[in-house]
Amino acid sequence: AATDIITLLEDINSNNGTVTVNVPVNIRGLAITTTSDNMVINQGANAITVGLGGWSHADGGSTFTGGTAAITITGDVAISAGIFTSTTGTLTLAKNFSFTAGTFTHNSGTVVFGGTTAITGSPAFNHVTINATRSLNGGTGTITVDGNWSNAGTFTPSTGIVTFGRTGGTQTVDNGGSSFRVMNHNDTSTLQLT
Repeated sequence: AATDIITLLEDINSNNGTVTVNVPVNIRGLAITTTSDNMVINQGANAITVGLGGWSHADGGSTFTGGTAAITITGDVAISAGIFTSTTGTLTLAKNFSFTAGTFTHNSGTVVFGGTTAITGSPAFNHVTINATRSLNGGTGTITVDGNWSNAGTFTPSTGIVTFGRTGGTQTVDNGGSSFRVMNHNDTSTLQLT
């Protein structure tokens, strides 16, 4: 339920630690802890909504594989171990996003920053959208963008770097009037500033 924080342990089912999301899920928080012991979670085609309890992925042997549906997280996200593969659809974040270890794969989806978000670490995203009246602080690492950048809110670069890293093709960048401190570009693609 939307008021519950779910902590996943390997023995929660008889499926050898594999959870498949067969219905839309709306929970307060999700914790994949160091005791989750090689948990595998498959999103499939059902939306996942996680509230202010946030999403914590701290087990090095556990894997989350996004599907095609939306993932909305209104609390903090902390990925410190394991593998998190995002949805091919839209991942909406409203609070802080910390990626300090493990693997984060954008899965060619879109990340929408829909709140006041600060990034810790150096994640790679595909398409990036900052919603109107919302803000993103780039932190001290390097944000790699393989798709397009659309800013209708506020981007604060802090001391970080934004690298546009698509190989081939065209990437569009609408900075919305916000500056980049350092912006790198992979010279095998065309960067189109709008």
